[in-house]
Amino acid sequence: MERSKILEIEKPKFIFIGTDVELEIFSKKKKHIEEKYGSIVIVSKQEVIQIGDDKWKTYKFMKENGFYTPDSSLSN
Repeated sequence: MERSKILEIEKPKFIFIGTDVELEIFSKKKKHIEEKYGSIVIVSKQEVIQIGDDKWKTYKFMKENGFYTPDSSLSN
């Protein structure tokens, strides 16, 4: 069954994302889903998801924000 059909039938108050594969998809469509179906989508912003999905971006974010991180580097 199509996601939109499920939302129309079930009318959930909240939508919690179950897998990392769906995070960016729901983050992109969050506003549309909330406006059209009235469901609140519990998901991080796209930029946060993109940092979390990339080990180097995560390392740089943590370093820049004062978190202890072991030294790291990119391979050549």
